[in-house]
Amino acid sequence: VEVDPDPSAAPPQNVDDNLYRLMVLSVLLESNDADLAPLKRYLRRDGPALSRLSCRRAWNLADRFGLLIRDYEYARQDALIQPWLQNKLGLSDRTREPMERAQRALFQAIIREPDGKRALLGQDGKTFKTFPQYAMERLTSPTPPRQTNGLVHFFGFTEISALHARVINWLAQC
Repeated sequence: VEVDPDPSAAPPQNVDDNLYRLMVLSVLLESNDADLAPLKRYLRRDGPALSRLSCRRAWNLADRFGLLIRDYEYARQDALIQPWLQNKLGLSDRTREPMERAQRALFQAIIREPDGKRALLGQDGKTFKTFPQYAMERLTSPTPPRQTNGLVHFFGFTEISALHARVINWLAQC
């Protein structure tokens, strides 16, 4: 059932775990954002050259942070992702502030328009988004969803994330 209020919009391409990992890796290796300093120190880069240790560490960080940020999109949308979109921090714990700043910098370097990693993927006219990114755009859009006459039965409601529950509630209003 299609409920996107913009029938002319091409459906977004899904950003899967592998693509997200590669975008994070690109940011880790190319960005000079000062907020990424804790991660850059961990990489132990020796100038522009990358040692085997630096490469392994960069790949492991990209894997770990790619999965973490995607998890945050589902489970910590209001606590972390929404503040990050407003260039704010979501946690009040000052001892974690440098690491939260680094994670926010990674996230923003990926989703930033028009020059973020995700936007660069879409240079051929495609739009790339994760499910939570697309869902939050639809949930916060002033344009109501298109009305449908379909009936959907849903089971296993207790096994889903809060974001999924919000989307299902929104769809129920169609």
